Amino acid sequence: MKTIIEVGAHRGTETLNFLTDHEAEVWAFEPSLVEFALLHRLSREYPRLTVLPFAVDIGDNQEPLFHRENGQSTLQPPAFGSGAASFTMTWTIRLDTFMQLYSIGHVDYLRIDAPLREEMILESLGDRINDIERGRVSRYEQRSAVPAFLCDHGFNIMSDTVSNNTLCPDIKFWRS
Repeated sequence: MKTIIEVGAHRGTETLNFLTDHEAEVWAFEPSLVEFALLHRLSREYPRLTVLPFAVDIGDNQEPLFHRENGQSTLQPPAFGSGAASFTMTWTIRLDTFMQLYSIGHVDYLRIDAPLREEMILESLGDRINDIERGRVSRYEQRSAVPAFLCDHGFNIMSDTVSNNTLCPDIKFWRS
């Protein structure tokens, strides 16, 4: 059985694709309580889906989760002068900690959609980055260090179509 980890599952659109298109066990992270509740209801219909109410970050602790007017939530604080966003406190977990706790040895697919926190999520894998086969990362800024990070860790990369309503294309990555 394949193992898929989805960071920033939101309302579960891609989660459903993973469950219907693949024979896989899916672990979906969604720290927004509203989105988590929707996904949790969905998980009752799919026994291979586990939804976790955590944000993934470089520390195992509590952080403010900022809620934007457009419905997105992120650990990234709003830019100075861009107006205040509301926030709630949420628990964060490193991916290497998660993989150890749940005895996950290999990840067939890693999907990351977490505004402006992509590199930190990848860094949270530590040495376990070598246990990732392939995946996709949504980028939210052009100057992202994600492509260099992935190449430095032995992945091939390719820019994909724009899917996150920004000018930055997603990055698909895989091992040779």
